[in-house]
Amino acid sequence: GVQTCALPIWMPRLVTVSAAALGLALVGTGVVTLQLQQQNGAELRAAALAEVTRSIDLPAPRGEIVDRHGVPLAYEEKAYQVVVIPGLLEGRSGALTKLAGLIGVTAARIGREIEAAGSGLSVNLPGTVGAAVGARISAAALPGVILGPSYQMVYPEGSLLASLLGSTGAEWADQVAQLGLLPAGDVVGHSGLEDEYDSYLQGQDGDQRVLVNPFGSAVATSSETAPVAGGALQLSIDLGLQEEASALLQKSM
Repeated sequence: GVQTCALPIWMPRLVTVSAAALGLALVGTGVVTLQLQQQNGAELRAAALAEVTRSIDLPAPRGEIVDRHGVPLAYEEKAYQVVVIPGLLEGRSGALTKLAGLIGVTAARIGREIEAAGSGLSVNLPGTVGAAVGARISAAALPGVILGPSYQMVYPEGSLLASLLGSTGAEWADQVAQLGLLPAGDVVGHSGLEDEYDSYLQGQDGDQRVLVNPFGSAVATSSETAPVAGGALQLSIDLGLQEEASALLQKSM
């Protein structure tokens, strides 16, 4: 006949104990996971945000050089570079037309500039605009349009103090090795006081952060860090006396 075998009476108890142990293990794992999320949640969120964030550089103004009375001897004249973010302008023909009217070009020309730039995050439109036009663009709050500060060095006394003040320009190769590659548009001192006190006169660039999708296309602007101007360098010379001395020298020649 068929033989039967009864299960040991301790088997149900073993199953119960094993199930309880597994339950405790799962609870323990859940507690550890929750603790890790609490401890590292902020770091994980920051890392995730960094993955979808890109930055557009906002140049800082260089510090002034002034005489003993505070009269400017070297300073930067501020204008604005109009920067457009194509991903935020797509399908917004009204915004494109309005921007074109504000800067005095056609919408078609802006479209060609965007097309010629390829797939970059942002496009710098040619030329610069003054403070009045910049204010109107800012007030219009157009999507995908930002104003990047642009500066032009001015030496009001011309050649009078040229050898003392020196000059500025784009980085030279040896300066790149020393300072690292600076963003396009940033200038450094090349000679004279501009070179000697370059680290003091240099400002700290800001940036406009932009959120992108997995394909790298912009979907929204995020936070902005404003640029910080460089320090003002005050000299002991008196511009008025320098001008008088120069005039006397010219008469004696």
